[in-house]
Amino acid sequence: MALAQQFIKEGGYVCSCLFQNGEFCFDITNDFESVLSFGGSKYVKSNPSGVYSEVLQLLKSGNKVLFIGLPCQVAAIKNYIGQRYEESLVLVDLICHGTPSPKLLEMFLNQYSKGLKIIENIKFRLKEKYQILVNEEGIVCRGVSDKYSIGFIKGLTFTNNCYSCNYASVERVSDITIGDSWGSEIVQEKNRGISLMLVQTQRGMELLKNSDVNLLEVDFAKAIENNAQLKHPMVKSIHRDYFFDNIEKKKLIHLFLGFILRSVLNKI
Repeated sequence: MALAQQFIKEGGYVCSCLFQNGEFCFDITNDFESVLSFGGSKYVKSNPSGVYSEVLQLLKSGNKVLFIGLPCQVAAIKNYIGQRYEESLVLVDLICHGTPSPKLLEMFLNQYSKGLKIIENIKFRLKEKYQILVNEEGIVCRGVSDKYSIGFIKGLTFTNNCYSCNYASVERVSDITIGDSWGSEIVQEKNRGISLMLVQTQRGMELLKNSDVNLLEVDFAKAIENNAQLKHPMVKSIHRDYFFDNIEKKKLIHLFLGFILRSVLNKI
């Protein structure tokens, strides 16, 4: 959020993903409070429909825009905007492991008498705890990883194109890349959480230095070693096709996924 708030402070707009009216969509704001809705991990595919043209209109009007999204979304808006306004568009992409379809999330929630259209808010992670919280309550119980989250962590539930992603490499399409800093040696910061930031352009470096962020140099080789999707896409589980074939046959996701995870958790 520090990058977004600094960008607004400098007179710009921020565009990113949020959960709104039952959908994971994109919005644009230049309000300090509103930008907070963009925070938090979202382990589901988001829909940027319509927002690229809105960003272009802001750029044509002489505004600057910070766009934060998945690498594929960053590549898309970069291609859509073209070179004419690229100096006014700052791009931040995330180290993405892959994303499941919202339909899969909806199926999971429905088993607990919940649905995207009827809940007020949803969270996918609290620091090191991987779990879905709906209206601040854990789907299973607070502090316990549920089967949707475990399936995500193991790369079992992503849409098929994620396993052949062209953007899962050290060659990034953005000005700044953000992800979790796994394998960090900064022990005193681990409880608060540490972010890895890779800067590709001078434009990105200026924004980062102006923001309220505590910056420390990292071992680049170690950062890549501990972030597999800086080297290659998530490896497709040999059980993924079987899983989705059975989901399409309307088998209950929590029973089936529970069986899969108990049987092959160490093999996926």
